[in-house]
Amino acid sequence: MVYFDATVGTQPSGFQGAELISDRAFANWSKEDLAAVHGDIQSRKTSQKVQTLAMQTAQVSICASGTVALDDRVVRENVPLSAAESARVQSALGGDLDNLLGKTQQELDQAGIGYLGKRETRVVPNLRYVTHRRSGENMAKLRLKCVY
Repeated sequence: MVYFDATVGTQPSGFQGAELISDRAFANWSKEDLAAVHGDIQSRKTSQKVQTLAMQTAQVSICASGTVALDDRVVRENVPLSAAESARVQSALGGDLDNLLGKTQQELDQAGIGYLGKRETRVVPNLRYVTHRRSGENMAKLRLKCVY
C-alpha cells in the first residue's frame, strides 16, 4: 500500500510533455461535468465529482497497477497558533525560531510558551481545500492510497 495526496485545481499546471495527465483520466467526463467540478473547486464545495476526478486521475498515473481508495488512516495535525500565541513565541525566542530546537517542556514552560508542547490537534479530512499562495486559486487536496 502506498499513501499519497492528490491535488485537483483549475489552473494550468507546470507539468510539461510526458508528465501531463493522460486524456484517459477525462474520457468519461462531459464538458458539463468538468464545468461542475470547476465550480465546486472554486466554491470550495465538497462533492463526489471532485473526489471521483482525483481518484480517476490517480488511477491512470500514480496507481496504474493498483486500486485507488480514500486513505482510511486517522491523520492529525496541530491546530494553528493564534496571532497572540505566535507573537508570544517570537518574543520569548528573541525572534529566532531556531532557539526552540532542543528545548525541554520545562524550559518552554519557564519561557511562558509551554503550550507549544501541549498543542491541540485536529483530524485532517480526506478532502480539504487549500488556497495557492501565489495565484490565490482554490485547490482540492485528497488523501488517497494505492492498494496493490
